[in-house]
Amino acid sequence: MAFRRVLLVLSLCGGAAACALFRSGPAAYPTGLRFPVAAEASVKLSGRLNPGLVSAGGLLCVATEEGKLAAVEVSSRRVVWEFRTAAPLPAPPAVGADRIYVRDSAQAVYALDLQGTLLWKAVFAEELTAGPVEVGLNVYVGTAAGHLFALDAERNGEVVWQFQAESAVTAAPAAAPGGFLLGTAAGSVPLFDASGKVRWTFKAQGGVVVPPLADGPLVFVGDEAGYVYALNRSRGRPAWKRLLNGRPRGGFLVVGRRLLVPTSSGVLYCLNKGNGTVLWWQETPNRFGHAPVVVEDKVVTAAAAPALVAYSLKSGERVGSFGAGQDIRAAPLWNAPHLVVALTDLKAGESELVFLATEVRVSLEADRTSPQPAGAEVVFTAKAVGFYRPRFEFFLRSGEAKTVVQKESERGRWTWFPEKAGTFTVGVRVADEKQTREAELPFVVGEKTDQAGTAGPKEVKK
Repeated sequence: MAFRRVLLVLSLCGGAAACALFRSGPAAYPTGLRFPVAAEASVKLSGRLNPGLVSAGGLLCVATEEGKLAAVEVSSRRVVWEFRTAAPLPAPPAVGADRIYVRDSAQAVYALDLQGTLLWKAVFAEELTAGPVEVGLNVYVGTAAGHLFALDAERNGEVVWQFQAESAVTAAPAAAPGGFLLGTAAGSVPLFDASGKVRWTFKAQGGVVVPPLADGPLVFVGDEAGYVYALNRSRGRPAWKRLLNGRPRGGFLVVGRRLLVPTSSGVLYCLNKGNGTVLWWQETPNRFGHAPVVVEDKVVTAAAAPALVAYSLKSGERVGSFGAGQDIRAAPLWNAPHLVVALTDLKAGESELVFLATEVRVSLEADRTSPQPAGAEVVFTAKAVGFYRPRFEFFLRSGEAKTVVQKESERGRWTWFPEKAGTFTVGVRVADEKQTREAELPFVVGEKTDQAGTAGPKEVKK
């Protein structure tokens, strides 16, 4: 009977050679971000960074409170150009198709190319509160007086059309198919077409400061009353709404069927975007100023706090962290294989961009301290961090001679019975498919009457 069941399974699979039950190949080398992480490189910057880090054409762009826009080339990790504005910069830069935009506290909007050359500058008589944001052929800015200005991106920033809202524009314009959305202090969320015609307007219970997000047939809106709304994009009618413990902050992020919502209370929510049910939530150490970043199966949060924390996208379980020691001034930016973090020393007024990568290290320990008498049993154990399916090769140095004492294998332990007195170095070489490291440990073998001492491990990276 059992034999017949096996034959049935084989026939359903199309034969053992084609059945996944009988195939098992090696798993692919993991990609993305793996914890623990460590700083691999950094770029020093003068001034205090604004809360924003953007990427464009191989550049990382930041703005400082003192009125400087800086571009760091990713490949060389150096500042390739700087641009100074006439007044301090209250907002981070924004990236267009082939341009970078920024506004200063003197109510001027600047458009630069990716080489840092000023293309045009537009000055306004009203306080700018939102934008600049490029959508299609126009650049949009909003004011405290409730004006929305559409600027021609190609013609020196001249005003193409304008719209008067009932209150201050507080949420930057956000692209939507065939147009864009914005939010106001009174809670209005209009959807415009490309010509500036309002197709519909939704009224939230509180003011809207987070840019709305269009995703397929839905538009997500958050307000200062703590609600998140999912609107039907064609008519602007609510499909669902959810009250959260905290006001939405930083921005929404959609990943598959999940909607990630950071809040003012420090709670990160993961909602089912289809019906608004809470899939998971986590209290985080961060005061959110930005949307989190998703790197494959991890959600990474960092804003206005000295800690970077990662959670499982599926379950919300905490899976890693990094202590920066300084204020993290922007949402981290994934630039494979690095996670880039913007840090500022508020007292010194200095900043830096730090490139984080998976930490790779090896250490070697002995179960007995050096020296030990000849004939004693000493067990050496290697610990590898950041490797995938590591393999270990142990070796012994005596003078210039190096002897492999345990060939490469999955076993991270070697037992030694020294036969003669002398000064030795025990080492281990750890390797996986992509990387190799070594660690060594000096060890003295004496006569049986020698007294025990201590030995400290050291690491040698290759």
